Amino acid sequence: MFLFFVYNFSAFLALHLPEPAARTLARVTSALFYLVTPGMKRNARRNFRVMLSSGGREPTAGELERLVWRAYLNFGLYLYEFFLIPRIDGEFLNRRLEVRGLEHLDSAIGGGRGVISITGHLGNWELAGILTSMMGYPVTAVALDHRSPSMNKFFLHRRRMKGVKIVAVGGRTLALIRALKKSGIVALLADRVFSRSRLRMDFFGRSTYLPAGPAELAVLTGSPIVPGFLVRRGRRYLLSFEPPIHPDLASGRSSAVRTLARHVIDVLERYIRTYPEQWLVFEYLWNKETAF
Repeated sequence: MFLFFVYNFSAFLALHLPEPAARTLARVTSALFYLVTPGMKRNARRNFRVMLSSGGREPTAGELERLVWRAYLNFGLYLYEFFLIPRIDGEFLNRRLEVRGLEHLDSAIGGGRGVISITGHLGNWELAGILTSMMGYPVTAVALDHRSPSMNKFFLHRRRMKGVKIVAVGGRTLALIRALKKSGIVALLADRVFSRSRLRMDFFGRSTYLPAGPAELAVLTGSPIVPGFLVRRGRRYLLSFEPPIHPDLASGRSSAVRTLARHVIDVLERYIRTYPEQWLVFEYLWNKETAF
């Protein structure tokens, strides 16, 4: 209940303070959070070390700490933007949003099987689905339920207020299939495992478990996967869509799933390397339960 109060009060401030003041408050809150969460800092530092060392060089301690600090600041902005959803309108789209690769999304939807859009915990994934929905595309997002019913209601309300439909992680696959049959977009996160549907794959050169759901759904339905990412560029945003990845159904189910998953991981790695300070994962991804 305390966290619910904090989030509601923060949302009130985000909606009523002038933007410069609200952004400053987000940075101050991020700094305080940075000071009191040593475990999360350690996990983020280890993730960044794996990511950077996969490029062939060992990062310095200072480089890692700067990345962790910037990730915390970006996490504060992510929450501020989420709280701000009720005020996001057409003017916001016109003034703040640049879209690249929309032709990839349109061509994939034109195939008549809908689109599975994957993203990662990069930039603002919540805003990515909401802005896509506001642009006129029917979006169904798969989201993790919060343990607290009041917190779950808080997040669901904001996700749905701009037209995004929500299916819980581990929920009905049939709802996703129906959305695809209606030429809709099903949005899924692909850089963390939240269910038993998983594959052991190399991620930044080290073996771990990653979600199998996007690739399995694509093979099941024949729908293409279109990676999409919303990243922050100052006070503006860049929404990018990558060319569609089509399942090779002739190769057999297991092979098709692994091949698709590999393509998805390759795109994820490229975007994370490009915007490392906006990769907001504070749990270590290669722990004893998920890595060799």
